Amino acid sequence: MSIKDHIIKRRTTHHYKPIPIDESIIDEALALVVHAPNHHLTFPYHFYKVKGQVRDNLLAYAYDSFAQKSQETADQKLKKWSSIPGWLLVTQKRSQVDKTAREDYATISIAMYILMLALDEKDIGAKWSTASLFETEEWYRICGINAEEEIIIGMLWYGYADKAPKFFERPNIEKYSSILE
Repeated sequence: MSIKDHIIKRRTTHHYKPIPIDESIIDEALALVVHAPNHHLTFPYHFYKVKGQVRDNLLAYAYDSFAQKSQETADQKLKKWSSIPGWLLVTQKRSQVDKTAREDYATISIAMYILMLALDEKDIGAKWSTASLFETEEWYRICGINAEEEIIIGMLWYGYADKAPKFFERPNIEKYSSILE
């Protein structure tokens, strides 16, 4: 399949089969992210594989947080999140310079897309989640992330799709491009 075909085919996966993903596939995909355009070569990202006790603690915290609003929602989220085979926490180095921070976020966005396309090539679906829950002090504490040095950008969940992601037509680019003369 061509890169064009992967770009058109790739969609966010929301439902995963409870089948572990070979770590070498993830490592191979992660190795590609350093090729994202990166102004001043800041390499502003860090990818943390979330496993074991940290994952369990995050699930417990998420459950408690959701249960404060709705027990039904908490039960549904826990069931769904628990079945996701792969979790990558993504952070960005903090920068005191706004322009650098924006450029770094752009690099991370491209790096994430490279990662998702590389996984898609292996028929592994992914979802980049930026839930507000990930911004809490407790999420940082559980993950051992120093909030003064790194910003949690989100979680990349991945696994083999249990349901095919919904496909919807994309608009024609003419609606979003113009000529300035």
